[in-house]
Amino acid sequence: MNVDPKALLATYDRFMSGAEMSADDIATVNKIGKAACFAAEAYQNGMDGGQAVHALLRSFLCALIDPMHPDLDYLRAIPASGPDMRGRN
Repeated sequence: MNVDPKALLATYDRFMSGAEMSADDIATVNKIGKAACFAAEAYQNGMDGGQAVHALLRSFLCALIDPMHPDLDYLRAIPASGPDMRGRN
């Protein structure tokens, strides 16, 4: 996924404003939402001293690129589900 961050923000803002969305825009908003969920979980599980912010940012970017990324397994409700799901693809 090689997208301009400004385009991501614009798409998300259009979604939040209730504007009509294309199927591609909806898919983008869904990716942003998944990434935000991983980021929130990483922040809550992060350490003190700025490490939580690093965990939030890194998990958001990993999830935005690939929500099945192995580095996100520790944030899943069932961590063992990550390798299992990747094995099905």
